[in-house]
Amino acid sequence: MNLMIKVLLISSLFSSFISCKLYEAIDKSQQALANNKSLLEGNKRSSRKARSISYAEVGNQEQNNENRSNKKEVKDSEKGNNSSIQKDNIVKTNPSVTSYDSEKYTNRQPQQVNIAPNDSNESKKAKNIIQEISTSLEEVEKITAALETTRSELNKIKSTLDDARSYLNTARSGTNKADPALLPNLDQAISKVNSSYASANSNYSDAIGALKNAKNDFEYANRKAEDALQEAMINSNAVGYQHARYYNYMSDAKDAMGRAKVSLETTKHKQKCLNSNMPKANADFEELNEAHEAALRSTES
Repeated sequence: MNLMIKVLLISSLFSSFISCKLYEAIDKSQQALANNKSLLEGNKRSSRKARSISYAEVGNQEQNNENRSNKKEVKDSEKGNNSSIQKDNIVKTNPSVTSYDSEKYTNRQPQQVNIAPNDSNESKKAKNIIQEISTSLEEVEKITAALETTRSELNKIKSTLDDARSYLNTARSGTNKADPALLPNLDQAISKVNSSYASANSNYSDAIGALKNAKNDFEYANRKAEDALQEAMINSNAVGYQHARYYNYMSDAKDAMGRAKVSLETTKHKQKCLNSNMPKANADFEELNEAHEAALRSTES
């Protein structure tokens, strides 16, 4: 009996000891979990704080960059304004150059120029070209007027030729009751006028085309010569850059003059051929008029 009691007491003490150990282990586990949780929360707070500091630094850096950019723009603007003011001052203090740049294209008609004894060699050369161009353009205008007169004569011939050809085609169809005996004469007159007109019209087209080229080149040469004259008159002590512009203008003027003279000579040659062909064209035209009128009278009677 006593032995049983002792066994039970020992068992009870052992169970109590085991329970205490278990509770102690559980308490330690819970304490460890609590510590870990606190550590994690602390890390999160530190991370958020670090990010906040980082964002603040980035924001400050961007603000600093923007401020520096604004300062640079202000400086550039001030620099641009100063540059504009300087340019305006240059324009106001050196009107001879700027007035030339702004006004050199305002008057492009050939102008009469007089060579003065005190003109520089550059000015004299430019004025000589301008005078020569003026004379050549007067000749161009005279040739233009003569060709316009010839064009009117050719148009009259062409109109009558077309009417006569139309009448002949209608007469051959038998619808206009024309005298058949007169048709061969009309046909022959039409053929002659058609040939002489074609030759004269070809000469005219060549002449007017070459004349147009001559006029364009003379006018271009005149503009360049005037530019060269302006360069020569700006300043007798001009720098090399301005001298270079003068010689470039003169070179362009001379080249254009050369082309214009060739075209003008071509015009004169073609006009000479045209004038040689016009008497025959007019004579053939008169024959055609007579044949056409005779055929028309036969139709009316």
